[in-house]
Amino acid sequence: MSRKAAWLWLMFSVGVLSGCADTTGQARAVFVLIGPAGAGSETHAVLRAATDVILAHLSSGDFFAVGRIDTPYFSPQNVLTTVRLHRRPTVANGQKRLLQHQIGRLLDDPGEESGRDLTGGLLAAVEFLKKTAAARRIIFIAADVRAGGAGAEGGDFPIQVEGCRVLALHPAPRPQAAVDHKADALDDRLGFWQRRIVSGGGGWHTFTSPEQLAEFLAP
Repeated sequence: MSRKAAWLWLMFSVGVLSGCADTTGQARAVFVLIGPAGAGSETHAVLRAATDVILAHLSSGDFFAVGRIDTPYFSPQNVLTTVRLHRRPTVANGQKRLLQHQIGRLLDDPGEESGRDLTGGLLAAVEFLKKTAAARRIIFIAADVRAGGAGAEGGDFPIQVEGCRVLALHPAPRPQAAVDHKADALDDRLGFWQRRIVSGGGGWHTFTSPEQLAEFLAP
């Protein structure tokens, strides 16, 4: 399915979510893009803890979506969940527990990666977030940005993400990096994505520990 068709599907899904909702002026909207993170690794542990922190900070009326970026092209099938937390806190907490379980399961057992389309995931996430009309819009990349090659991830053009903040983990260097004299590879990869996000009008932020995410999620 084409990328345009994927965006149309996302816009329809958001319309269903928000059609009977209250005002979204103060709501937050988060789109999590899940990709390979190396199950059992330090990166995997930090990303899982980070998703727990994000869910803990969301409340009734906030939007949340999850998509996978482990295929060559992002399509509607990559969007696993789109939900608006219920106005009743007890129901909203139940929704968050289910989401926490779902995301944890995906990070623990991501399956076999057949490709990667982080660019497509980011574009779809932006469309979703815009349609929520939420005051605070966040894209969280729950993946190891060191994986894959820049040329295979949609080119080097600016990604139009105006009004959105993109959060990505700055993982610790791999042990072999010093041996292979590739210690700068991670910074190169982060810089690649930072250029594309910032030149497209978005905010780019990296973190090293889940606790640092709180400032981006505060009401």
